[in-house]
Amino acid sequence: MKLSLLPRICLVTGLLVSTTHSITSAGVIVDRSSFPDLNFELLPTETARLVKQGVTAISKGELGAAETYFRKAIKFSPMDPIPLLGLAQVAIRRNQPEQAELWLTQAERVAPQSAEVQTSWGRYYLSQNEYAKSEAAYKQAIEANPRAVVAYTDLGQLYLNELKRPQAAVEAFQSAIDLQPDSASAHYGMALGLARLNQIDAAIVEFETVARLLPEDPVPLQTLGRFLVTQGQYKQAVNAFTRGVKIKPDLVSLRLDRANSYFASEQVAEAIDEYKTIARLAPNNATPYVRLGMIYESQLKTSDAEAVYRRAIELDPKNPIAYNNLALLFAQENSRLDEALELAKKAVELGEDHPNFVDTLAWIYRAKGNLNKAEMLLDQAIAKSPPSAILYYHLGIVRSERQKNKDALAALRRALEINENFSESNDARRRINDLKSN
Repeated sequence: MKLSLLPRICLVTGLLVSTTHSITSAGVIVDRSSFPDLNFELLPTETARLVKQGVTAISKGELGAAETYFRKAIKFSPMDPIPLLGLAQVAIRRNQPEQAELWLTQAERVAPQSAEVQTSWGRYYLSQNEYAKSEAAYKQAIEANPRAVVAYTDLGQLYLNELKRPQAAVEAFQSAIDLQPDSASAHYGMALGLARLNQIDAAIVEFETVARLLPEDPVPLQTLGRFLVTQGQYKQAVNAFTRGVKIKPDLVSLRLDRANSYFASEQVAEAIDEYKTIARLAPNNATPYVRLGMIYESQLKTSDAEAVYRRAIELDPKNPIAYNNLALLFAQENSRLDEALELAKKAVELGEDHPNFVDTLAWIYRAKGNLNKAEMLLDQAIAKSPPSAILYYHLGIVRSERQKNKDALAALRRALEINENFSESNDARRRINDLKSN
């Protein structure tokens, strides 16, 4: 029997770049460290040279070399806290918090009123998830130097990410911007804070400001595009992603974002071309093949869809979506159901019993005539999933086919309670009327 409905895994990317990252002056989104921005002009020449070498070594992960540079710098400037902060950073990277505390304590003893020292304490406490202490340290840094832009920016990040206080974050970022209008990191944090406050237009302006401040970096434009996707502004997102691609044509994640937005904005031909380009740029990446398979299915090009799904599985044998979608493709044709069942089981196994994959498995059992197993699996999926109209709709269909009309009515009505306009809502209402008439 031809299946009347096929569950489908949605592959829409719409998440912002993680807000636990900040944009550095180099224009790259990097993990925040425990080492503040430094003004090397205030250091003696030889000390500055060694500290710069130490910072560079840390960025390369060469912690032994970094430690050597910082220890040499201490010999030239024993009363300067900066080399000590460098050693603290090395200890943090080595996951030696007690040693880091010793270096930070020594740096504070050398320069008790140093904003750099207090900022380093703030970042250290943040790394240890001691948020109250981190906040206090940043405020102390600002008290020591009211023009400490980095302390304001870090405080804003703390409010935004860990303390979930977006209004306080916006105020901290605004203070940083007032002091340093060209701080890309502060504008980036401001954009994220405004987005959290649902001040959409203002957030977009800030994202555009970051892109203007970092014209050679595609990441701000990628972040802007992803934000626009969350607002359903797919064509505008395509524009942002396209500007980023012009800067760095081989950035695969950026091209994937653009391809997804092409598809979401119904520019299907452009989406296909982009996914094919990604497949050439990243020949071992299964994702573009999965996305192409979904497009080919929508165009009823089942042979092409099967080919790219199989290619995705070949490239990534642990990709549950590829197994799931290939299983559904066979079920849609009501053929090769034994293979479809094995593929669906593999998707459930790899996907750790994700409700969507369990839903697919249930639907294939239904196609094979095992309604009892299908109902049991749908009950399991519903128990593990947030309220899902489509899961209850499927459950209603299976129950009605088992002649459990009262239970079927309850499931179908629950589907409409969850979302009265879900994709199969009209069919759900028709089935309800049919059941009531019986």
